[in-house]
Amino acid sequence: MGTESMRENKKLIGVLFSGETDRKLLRDFLLQEGYSVSAPELPEFNPEAWDKIDLILVESSLAENLAQELMVLKQKTFWRFSFLPVIVAIPTTERVSRWLNFGFDDVLFLPMDKELLAIRIRVWLRLKDETTQHFRDPVERSPVGFYRTTPQGQILYANPAIIRMLGFNSLEELARRNLEEEGFEPTYPRSYFKEVLKKEGRVTGLESIWKKKDGTRIWVRESARAIKDDSGQLLYYEGTVEDITARVEAEEAYFAVVENALQGLAIIQNNRVVFANQALEKLSGYSREELLSFTPTQMRNVVHPEDRHWVWENMQRRLRGEAVPASYEFRFLRKDGAITWARISAALITFRGQPALLVSYLDVTEEKKLADRLEAIRELGKKLVFTHSKEEVARAVVEGAQALLGLDDIGFYLVDSTRKKLNLVSHSYQTPPGPERFSLRARRGIVPFVARTGKSVYLPDVSKHPRYVAGSKETRSEFCLPLKVQEKVSGVLNIESPKLNAFGPAEQKLIETLADVASVALGSIENLELLLASEERFRHLAQSSPDIIYRYRFWPQPGFDYVSPAITKIAGYTPEEVYSHPDIWLEMVYPEDRPILEAIRDKGESLNVPIELRWVRKDGRVIWGEHINVPVYDHLGNLIAIDGIARDITERKQIEERIQQAYKAMLALLDNVEDVIYVADMETYEILFANLYTKRLLEKELIGGLCYREFQHLDAPCSFCTNEKIKALGYAPYYWEYHNPVTDRDYFIIDRVIRWPDGREVRFEVARDITELKAKEREVRDYAEKVERLFDQVVGAFSSAMELRDPYTAGHQFRVAELSYAIGKELGFSADEIQGLKVAALLHDIGKGLFVPAEILTKPGKLTHWEMALIKVHRQAGYEILKNVDFPWPVAEVIRQHHERLDGSGYPQGLKGDEILLEAKIIAVADVVEAMSSHRPYRPSLGLAAALKEIEAQKGRLYDPKVVEACLRIFSRGFSFAPYESSTFNTNREKTEERS
Repeated sequence: MGTESMRENKKLIGVLFSGETDRKLLRDFLLQEGYSVSAPELPEFNPEAWDKIDLILVESSLAENLAQELMVLKQKTFWRFSFLPVIVAIPTTERVSRWLNFGFDDVLFLPMDKELLAIRIRVWLRLKDETTQHFRDPVERSPVGFYRTTPQGQILYANPAIIRMLGFNSLEELARRNLEEEGFEPTYPRSYFKEVLKKEGRVTGLESIWKKKDGTRIWVRESARAIKDDSGQLLYYEGTVEDITARVEAEEAYFAVVENALQGLAIIQNNRVVFANQALEKLSGYSREELLSFTPTQMRNVVHPEDRHWVWENMQRRLRGEAVPASYEFRFLRKDGAITWARISAALITFRGQPALLVSYLDVTEEKKLADRLEAIRELGKKLVFTHSKEEVARAVVEGAQALLGLDDIGFYLVDSTRKKLNLVSHSYQTPPGPERFSLRARRGIVPFVARTGKSVYLPDVSKHPRYVAGSKETRSEFCLPLKVQEKVSGVLNIESPKLNAFGPAEQKLIETLADVASVALGSIENLELLLASEERFRHLAQSSPDIIYRYRFWPQPGFDYVSPAITKIAGYTPEEVYSHPDIWLEMVYPEDRPILEAIRDKGESLNVPIELRWVRKDGRVIWGEHINVPVYDHLGNLIAIDGIARDITERKQIEERIQQAYKAMLALLDNVEDVIYVADMETYEILFANLYTKRLLEKELIGGLCYREFQHLDAPCSFCTNEKIKALGYAPYYWEYHNPVTDRDYFIIDRVIRWPDGREVRFEVARDITELKAKEREVRDYAEKVERLFDQVVGAFSSAMELRDPYTAGHQFRVAELSYAIGKELGFSADEIQGLKVAALLHDIGKGLFVPAEILTKPGKLTHWEMALIKVHRQAGYEILKNVDFPWPVAEVIRQHHERLDGSGYPQGLKGDEILLEAKIIAVADVVEAMSSHRPYRPSLGLAAALKEIEAQKGRLYDPKVVEACLRIFSRGFSFAPYESSTFNTNREKTEERS
């Protein structure tokens, strides 16, 4: 029978029994135990097909015939770092040791006990898993590739590292490759690998090229050995592989860099050259073979005789690990006998396991020649310093260019004093090669162009430049350079040649250096001219200066070299007296201050800083002087003299004394003021000053503390800090009040920005305790509220009096006051103006209520002419009642005018427009709206809509437009009249709020 179907992760048991019954019983039992089973009928058994088997059960009759195949199967499993248990079933008459010696792992007696069989299988499978894990894990996890292959090229095993290295997805995929046919680069065939293994028995560090799955090449470093059985028969190859592609490519790149380097490179070991690159062949003139064949003596002899000893000594010292300069220059003898300058840099390395020197050689012959010529130009520059005119400089530069640089066609131009023209002052030929004078504004010509722009111009071919102007000599290339003194062009150096591109980078560098030297020399002459003029000006300044200008020497003999005439006015001594008395500078100083001068002389102290000393004048009077002394040193750094300026500051010191006294007086004044006064830094919050009262109040020394911590007991600046507010005000004061919870006191505070003596802006704060004053204010406020309540009661009494005679009039006044208040608020009235408006509205019909008979007010029918006239008189009557009451508002006048109309049709005065008070205009509109929308004894209510329509229709003719529009807005937002209750409207409380 064939292999049974396997469920995932099931162990596969192989059964080799000749009897059908035994085979079936075993298969059914193993399936029942949860295993997969392969139980082939003989002769169908094929060991090659059992590479996935986990355990084999075999009866002894078959085991003896199949022993060799089974042992090979076990061995192949071992090659894959696994273990295959084989259990043989024997009759009880056979010896166990025979089978164990044969190589079988376990023996069971027939007939087999099922429970014992199940236990033995589980034990062996567990042992197999643990053994496989033990052997395979290190290899599977290794970053180094590991393989086992047969001599015929079959891949028995490869770990994940080698599978990834070659670009395969699995061992099965890789195993399909036959190494005899593919996988090796032709130049590195597998046959060479097998030859070495056959000869040596192992391969160590063999570097070759393998091919990946995609055909790309990979460099590997391989170590392997041949595994043989006890008889010496070759079984397989076992080896490790590292991917060294990156290293090989880096080495190839490094070799390419070394081989093509511009510097000569060599490795010197045992005093012989063991490596040399192409550049060293070119530098020395010797071939690489010749260099590698040099004896130590020959190698030493390529060094110039004068340099040979110390160069050789340096090399030997470096090999011994001693300190040697990292780089130095010496002369090298080429094969053709020419002397070449080389700059050598060397490092101690290990090469092939032995110490060696890695040496680089750079040909600096041209660099040395350039340096020599540059040094010659610098020497010329030193000589130019002693010239006395710009013309001398020009001649010396032209001669130097000819002698040192081998230049022929040279012109030296100077800008004239007007700075409008360039004059040719020196040239290399008897006849000038070009124009002797240029205008700086000339559109053509390289020389004026360079003078104008201050930039050098090099023309390798003058014919291609539009500004070039031809001279008397043939010119093909030109180099023109500005000569600058303090960034200002003073002249031009112009070099020409009959050759194309005659000046290479080295020549240009030399010419630029020559131009720099010329510029320095011209600058020295200009500075000398300025110095002479400056000395004259200094002499005039010193003679006329009110300060004493002097030089006092300490060496070789102490005394004054110079002192200005001001000494006579300030100290009373003449310059001649000072010159004749070397120690007078000490005698002129007050005895207690003389140690300061002695410290200057002996220790070089107090230099370059102002110092104040008391002087004793010739007449004996003591004055104050301020000195600034500048040191004069010799070339060794010794103090040999001082240059100084001294002035009389007696008057200033007297002023400072008065200021100090005034300051003390101010402090005494501030300390006696019983206000909190302090100064704080606005950036750091540090307290810079606090008066005595403040310190006593807080019972601590405040200066140096932080204002928010000392005054408020906080850990961070106050949220109400006024720093930003007073900064915005500039230097204007900022007033505010504050209750300090720390002291439980109220303060009136003035903050402002002031400038502290060190120049910074600080906060100056004065805080006065107003706790008692605030208490008095509260008393006054309480009294005022009592008066206002009394006033309310009086107004309420009037309303109550009218209510007794006419309830309609009292309710009407209440509602008119309510609407008037809302209109006044809509129009932006102040609280005081609204208060007056409410009082006037509450009393606007007082004349009607007190003077018109109640019978007329409550009459249900139409009034007679006489009755209507009597009602109209009520406005004047109300005015007469209230005109002598000392209201803070024009209440009586408002009551008299509330029936006036804009067009003059109202009564009693027939006023128009702005003649009518705004309060009267508001009450007029409120009066109409309330009257029309309310019930009256003589008619029912006409409705709010009719009332609003009436005022809108008469807006601008009878009623003020602003008042009408405000009234309409109020009602559009839902205003309604509150129910009237006797004496409910308080003039001091806003009860008539809009309601929606």
